[in-house]
Amino acid sequence: MSETTLQTARKCPKCNHEGLLISKQPTEIDELTGYVFQCENKVCPWYSTRWVVTADEDDKVPTRDIGHDPKRFPSVPTITERQRQQLLDRLPDDTQ
Repeated sequence: MSETTLQTARKCPKCNHEGLLISKQPTEIDELTGYVFQCENKVCPWYSTRWVVTADEDDKVPTRDIGHDPKRFPSVPTITERQRQQLLDRLPDDTQ
C-alpha cells in the first residue's frame, strides 16, 4: 500500500485546494486519528463537501488501490433492456 502525507490528503479531491479541518477524532485503532475536511473553494463542484482522512502519529496516510478493491463491484444497470421495453409497451402510443 502506498502512503501519502496528511498535508496532501487534506487537499480537495476535485479542486486541489486545502480543505478546512472540521473535526479530529481518535479511531478504534490507537495509532490512527480520523480527520474530517471540507472544501471551502466556492467555485469547486465539491464546495461544502466533506471527506474523511485517517492518518497515523507521523501524519502518514495509507491510500487504497481502488483498482483492486474487493468491495468495488462492476456497475450493473438497475433495469435491463428487456424490462425497459416491457414498460414502454405498456404506455399509450402518444407518450412514447
